[in-house]
Amino acid sequence: TYDPTIVPVLVNALKAMVALPEQVVYITATIRNPETFDLFLQLVDDTGVLGRSVMDLGQTRMAALCHPNPAADIRLVLITQK
Repeated sequence: TYDPTIVPVLVNALKAMVALPEQVVYITATIRNPETFDLFLQLVDDTGVLGRSVMDLGQTRMAALCHPNPAADIRLVLITQK
């Protein structure tokens, strides 16, 4: 996202979507603004109920599927309950 003001809304939506332990959310993010992405990760951590795992997809075949620019900085974020 380009707009850090909507990150709290996204995190609240994720809390609602991961209401049960078996529910998982996958987010593919093209990093355009590292500060906004870091804010997203921090707010996920601050919930105390969401867990996360981040995978760097740069230089992988998956990156080519997610974005037409091979130099794009792409992350896969797995959101779960803690």
